[in-house]
Amino acid sequence: AEDMVLFNGISSDLFPGCEVPKPDYTDLIDAIKLECAAANLVATEAFLFKCIQIYEVSVLRHGFMTVGPAGGAKTSAKNMLLAAQAKLDPRYAADGEGNAKYTAHKQYVINPKAITMGQLYGEFDENTHEWTDGILCVLYRSAVKEFSEFGRTERQWLVFDGPVDALWIESMNTVLDDNKLLTLINGERIAMPPQVSLLFEVEDLSVASPATVSRAGMIYMNTEDLGWQPFVTSWLERKTDAAMVQTLRRMVDKYMGATLEFKRLNCTESVPVDQLSSVRYTCALFDSLATAENGVDPSEGDERLPLVEMWFIYALIWAMGGTVDEEGRKKFDMFLRELDARYPSQDTVFEYYVDPKKKAWTPWEEKLGAAYRPAPDTPFFKMVVPTVDTLRTRAVLDAYVRVGRHALLTGNVGVGKTLVIEGLLAALPSSKSSVTINFSAQTGAKSLQETIEGNLEKRTKGVFAPVGGKKLAVFCDDLNMPAKSVFGFMPPLELLKLWMDNGFWYDRQRQEVKHVKDMQLLGAMAPPGGGRNAFSQRIMAVFATINMTNPSDAQLHRIYSTLLNDKLASFDDQLKPLGDPITKATIELYANIAEELLPTPSKSHYLFNTRDLAKVIQGTMQATRQYYDSRDALL
Repeated sequence: AEDMVLFNGISSDLFPGCEVPKPDYTDLIDAIKLECAAANLVATEAFLFKCIQIYEVSVLRHGFMTVGPAGGAKTSAKNMLLAAQAKLDPRYAADGEGNAKYTAHKQYVINPKAITMGQLYGEFDENTHEWTDGILCVLYRSAVKEFSEFGRTERQWLVFDGPVDALWIESMNTVLDDNKLLTLINGERIAMPPQVSLLFEVEDLSVASPATVSRAGMIYMNTEDLGWQPFVTSWLERKTDAAMVQTLRRMVDKYMGATLEFKRLNCTESVPVDQLSSVRYTCALFDSLATAENGVDPSEGDERLPLVEMWFIYALIWAMGGTVDEEGRKKFDMFLRELDARYPSQDTVFEYYVDPKKKAWTPWEEKLGAAYRPAPDTPFFKMVVPTVDTLRTRAVLDAYVRVGRHALLTGNVGVGKTLVIEGLLAALPSSKSSVTINFSAQTGAKSLQETIEGNLEKRTKGVFAPVGGKKLAVFCDDLNMPAKSVFGFMPPLELLKLWMDNGFWYDRQRQEVKHVKDMQLLGAMAPPGGGRNAFSQRIMAVFATINMTNPSDAQLHRIYSTLLNDKLASFDDQLKPLGDPITKATIELYANIAEELLPTPSKSHYLFNTRDLAKVIQGTMQATRQYYDSRDALL
């Protein structure tokens, strides 16, 4: 946007007094607006301008790219443009006339990094030396066949919705230049008819070669031009309750923009989340929580509006503030208190939830109830002592799951991410099933696809769904552990993104589309570093993210003193009171070691987390009454 001003200035200096004629796109713009209204999207001037740019480039070039970060409306602009052109095609126009300048389109979507090079272009079998077509070959032939054999004049778009790198895109150079020939390693050459175009949707071109970039048309789509306001406008327009909409609009004006700006300038996130995603998941969390069961009943009239405000603030706290670190949460708390003084004075705003019966902010501590006692013979690793951290994180996670959102739990090693999600999965209703997949550096896209498909059954041709008519929750632990490819991309995550965006992936043997229904993803991961990798913001944008902070000393004391006191309850009277002092001393020792013994190049293994603390307590719990009958022996 900033460079456009400079570009226009240079153009006016080179061609003084010249005015660029503006083509008449009235019909197309009106059709795009109608399609946006039908899809609950807001057709802003910036959005319409980008749609027209895509159309103009598609007329001039048979290969072009939409480039920009997540939230720039690359996919939405493409879909609205194609739908508008189909509406204007004289063969399908509602008025029977349409505009002959526009033609209906058919698109084939593929993520080139979700499969191998051989599965993309085709390969020879190593044993039989038999040639097998790749997915791109099959789609390419299908697009050519539509034109050459069936005589259809609809335009065909091959959409590459995934990263562009020099590994696979170089083989497309002969297609992108004037030759328009796809040359395969078996010597076959497939010519591309004029009705076929190639569209690449990418986040950036940091690893693309200049040879490729020079052959393709470029449309850059940045998030600043679009902003987050159109999404909120669309969200409010879908609601029919006028009083609620008025209240929400007032809350959005007061909180949303100021909170996003404060978070951007003052808070640190272990895993960055873009502004549009923060807004989207604030709205999703509010929709999940603002229900009749939670006190937002339309039959109550204006009496429910204070609860509407409270649930909106609660959603804002966790969708925006729930992604920042411990220090960020303290700053976030102070910021919200400056905006509004309705919160209790003790602790931070993260320590409270909305009680619909009291219509007040209530401490999470009140939900913990009586002291926890593990069942006899329960293995140590399965003992889960409820704390404020686990309780509130699971509550927010459950709210996302209820509305079908894919959720991602981040946090340092040992904070209890896996235990929280496993507890959530164990409490799922009978209509849902679950499967856990532990990612590692060896996890590949093919093995991930096979693992998930092992829990699905075929419904109809090309449609698969969970067994028994249930809905499937797939928990991917250590989501950022898979090894990166040569140019820094993670194929398993690209496969998941292809499914989350389009609802399908490809059969690797038959090169056919496989639609996967009724599935939801949950993920857990530690911040990048130590074998864990950062990944694309476009993948992060499809997950509702919650950061699970390190437990406080009080929470650690509650967890381990509960377990140790329960163990010592059967010991002699002189040993029973030792649970709390041992726990306190162990926590202090752990805190000092973690602060003083930092990793160095020669001592890189000096990485301490709460799992080391748990091992000390676990070792202490191995004590038996027969062998430890005095204080000195136990200590």
